[in-house]
Amino acid sequence: KYWKLKEDIVKFEQVILRIIRFDFETEHPYKLMLNYARSLRLEKEMVQKSFVIMNDFLFVPEILTYPPQVLSCSAIYLSYKSSDANLSRNFGNIFSNENWMKIFGADEKAVFESLNLVLDFYLET
Repeated sequence: KYWKLKEDIVKFEQVILRIIRFDFETEHPYKLMLNYARSLRLEKEMVQKSFVIMNDFLFVPEILTYPPQVLSCSAIYLSYKSSDANLSRNFGNIFSNENWMKIFGADEKAVFESLNLVLDFYLET
């Protein structure tokens, strides 16, 4: 029984390694999100809320297939939409136009797809 279990574990490890293409070097979205927040001059409360949202992303495995730029913009956008922050004093409300995502290299369609995944997660819990 022990040897069978050991063989199964090794087999599944090989499958996982093939799926991730043996790539262990990943770029975490937290650093990018912090840089984007600084660029946008977001208030501390919005940055904190973005970090909470980013942590929630970890509960949705499908969302981790998106690039870190997309996840960072998704967390910031959802944080903005769910807060009463007044950003118009700095940028004339940059969030009213989704082109700000393109500046950071995030595909707008992918951002909204990832947002749908996390919103579905929120509705389920």
